[in-house]
Amino acid sequence: MLLAALGVCLLWGLVRPWGQVFPRWTRWLSGRRVPRWVPMAPALIGAASLAPYGVLGVGYAVLATAGVVTMPRGDFHSPGDALPVAWIGLGAFAVYGVALAVAARSYWIPTHSIRRERANAE
Repeated sequence: MLLAALGVCLLWGLVRPWGQVFPRWTRWLSGRRVPRWVPMAPALIGAASLAPYGVLGVGYAVLATAGVVTMPRGDFHSPGDALPVAWIGLGAFAVYGVALAVAARSYWIPTHSIRRERANAE
């Protein structure tokens, strides 16, 4: 649950202004710019691993629902019981991975232009 909460904070930090400047409650860092790699590294790693896993998993669940492939029973009583769990779990990974990729892209655009403006000013 803590990792999920950190993931949500990462998403919010990528799309909110407080993700670009350290907040007041960080004593020695307050008001300074957040280095771009701090939120981008976990965001890109997470998006590159979770989005394909979720999207391909949802594709497998679609094939299993259509009867093209069989869903392994695993710890469930039947493959039919495992299918809704696969839909929910893999769907969540797909949504979060794609949201992380979109949020990382939306963070990249303004921070990239700030860096370019600073380079042109020097």
